[in-house]
Amino acid sequence: MDKPKTTPVIHERPKMPRATWEALRNHIIKERRRKQEEEGKAEEYERQKKERENKKMLEATSLGETKEQISKLEEKLTNLKEEKHQLFLTLKKVLNEDETRRRKETSEMNILYPQHGTPVFPLSGHVAQNNPQLAAMYLQ
Repeated sequence: MDKPKTTPVIHERPKMPRATWEALRNHIIKERRRKQEEEGKAEEYERQKKERENKKMLEATSLGETKEQISKLEEKLTNLKEEKHQLFLTLKKVLNEDETRRRKETSEMNILYPQHGTPVFPLSGHVAQNNPQLAAMYLQ
């Protein structure tokens, strides 16, 4: 069931005047440029939009990292304060023990070697001869 071939119909148009032809050509060129500019503007807008999105993402990432660093540093600061507190308590304890030991040694020394209110006299013949007041005090 083949269709019979028909011959194409050719319509003759009258020739377009040169001025109309130039006007149509200029119109088509202007429309193409306008479309290219619109496409360029749309592409530029999309590029800028992607840049803004990337920048926001980087800032968000940077902000998150900064918050994380701050929390880590705050934790470290807390740990260092606690360590300082413990070291201070240890220092107080050591100083207190040292003071207690000194008092104990002093009291033991006073028990072993009591110091009476009596002056200690130099051995005979060793009186300070060039200081008569001192010699008089020892010789009394």
